[in-house]
Amino acid sequence: MPDLPARPETFAVARGPGLLRHLTGLPPHQPLQTPLPQRGIHSILICHLNQSLGNALLLSPLLAELEHRYPGARVSIVTRSPVAHDLYAGFHQVETIQALPSQWLGELPRYLRSLRQLRRESYDLVIDPDPQSGTSRRMIQLFRARYALGYEGPRKAGHLTHAVTVPSDLESKGQLGVYLLRTAMGLAMEDTGPPPALRLSSAETALGRQVLDGLLAGLPQHQPGAPVLALFANATGPKQKDGSWWRRLLEVLQPALAGWTVLELIPANGVSMVADAYPGFYSQDIRKLAAVIQASTAYLSLDCGVMHLASTTAAPTFGIFTTTSAAQWGPYGPGNHVLAGYDMEPEAIARRVIDSMREAGLPV
Repeated sequence: MPDLPARPETFAVARGPGLLRHLTGLPPHQPLQTPLPQRGIHSILICHLNQSLGNALLLSPLLAELEHRYPGARVSIVTRSPVAHDLYAGFHQVETIQALPSQWLGELPRYLRSLRQLRRESYDLVIDPDPQSGTSRRMIQLFRARYALGYEGPRKAGHLTHAVTVPSDLESKGQLGVYLLRTAMGLAMEDTGPPPALRLSSAETALGRQVLDGLLAGLPQHQPGAPVLALFANATGPKQKDGSWWRRLLEVLQPALAGWTVLELIPANGVSMVADAYPGFYSQDIRKLAAVIQASTAYLSLDCGVMHLASTTAAPTFGIFTTTSAAQWGPYGPGNHVLAGYDMEPEAIARRVIDSMREAGLPV
């Protein structure tokens, strides 16, 4: 994601973050040779300025890891995600979320108010979990903290108490935040760490089942108890495929789904991507959408934010990758499946979907 411009009163930050700490009256962080302590961390601030749904969800493994390592701490987050409150509602440690406007110039007073509110506190630990963003690194220089943690990199000017080298053998965006914390604590990355999570409540799960049952009850072709495929046929930028691509894929996939009901999840613009060939579900409530996916038998889409949302549910998730790096963005954890479709025709990808669904034990 592109970086936010520097604040107007601190444009020199781009040339020297030390000046920002001078302007705010804060001394620069001094590098430490000792690991982060396992005790004494009670107040944590995370600067994560990505605004896409997928990026925001991929912060959740770090939140789960903090919950495990510092179970008594409170966590604050500064973000640009407009749905951050919905995404992190299941994490009890997250007490404060400051969602900065994506276009700061038109909302400068709100932008500055949010930062002032965060600066009223002192933190035991501030974290910049992004290996690339220069803005998040500059921003953590604003806050009073005993420890400052982040990755080293060419765009990462500014002092940290704990700077970690980006690993050459780990690309997963969701796992990098966990690796960062464990490395700073002197711990090894012996597993993938916690997977992305939304943590739907039992009431939300029950509502998703109720909504899905209501959608299917009036369909003459749906048999009670029949499996349901939640299909999301949208994506952004070069990842998006047009209706003809999806028709070709579904013509091959459909015979394997005999007895299934396909439910299209309608994108935010409210327009079906497959010409309303299937019954649709439309909601801009992120948690309700996730609950309906969880009530489904399986989920299928290209790499997109809704795929990351589906990967946090109990429904087996099948994500098709045709342009972006599956190593970086692929869903992981139980029930999640990456389908590499680079340079493949949609018919061949459909056959790969069928094979993967069979391997997962689904009735195709």
